[in-house]
Amino acid sequence: EKLGNSKYYPDVEIYLRLLNLAPEKMLAIYFQSLRKIPDLKVVGENLQVAAQYKLWWDLGMSPSDVAKCLGITELLESGK
Repeated sequence: EKLGNSKYYPDVEIYLRLLNLAPEKMLAIYFQSLRKIPDLKVVGENLQVAAQYKLWWDLGMSPSDVAKCLGITELLESGK
């Protein structure tokens, strides 16, 4: 059975397993990197949109909550 949106390996389950290995910020960077590789673009999109973004939505996170989670506010405030 293939990985991804299947009955054996749903995207959310894969995402939660990855979350045990790396922080959300690193996963977001990883998914964006996958999306730039033509053969892995769909995998990156599925994991980021169907899993990471959906989890944030389900948790009721606001854009500022997500920015804090990813450390974006520090970058914006520092001007880097």
